[in-house]
Amino acid sequence: MNRKLVDLLVTVAASGAILSSQIALAAPPNACSLLSPAEIASIVAVPMGDGVALSSATTSNCTWLQQGVDASKAVTVIVSTKAVAAYEMGKNVMHPTAVSGIGDEAYMTGHSASYTGLSVKKGQNALDVMVRGLKDVAAIQNAERALGKAAAAKL
Repeated sequence: MNRKLVDLLVTVAASGAILSSQIALAAPPNACSLLSPAEIASIVAVPMGDGVALSSATTSNCTWLQQGVDASKAVTVIVSTKAVAAYEMGKNVMHPTAVSGIGDEAYMTGHSASYTGLSVKKGQNALDVMVRGLKDVAAIQNAERALGKAAAAKL
């Protein structure tokens, strides 16, 4: 084999290994593995069912519902993992309020019972936490902070 061909093959092989490692790093963590029903129940003070996953190549989502009540009235917790770039984009679009003490950086968006959410960045991972069905905005945001801290600890 001539030297140029060998050099080309080595370069292609090395590039493939680098690309493979980047793709592996880009895969989002499984959102359902970040919280357990018991952890959630201890924070929202209602019994929670197992998480239900909905995942794609770029995101992982998990939804937990309160047990024993109609789904339309249930406390609902949603955790979504995402790329850090999506986390950064949210800072420019959603008019966030900084939150300290969670992950490397975190912010809260929305200020109503129908929409509030916490976004957290830790290392090369990011996640969103949304809680619905609690009595008021303060309770929802407190739960989102506590759940976000627990989930970020597992990233």
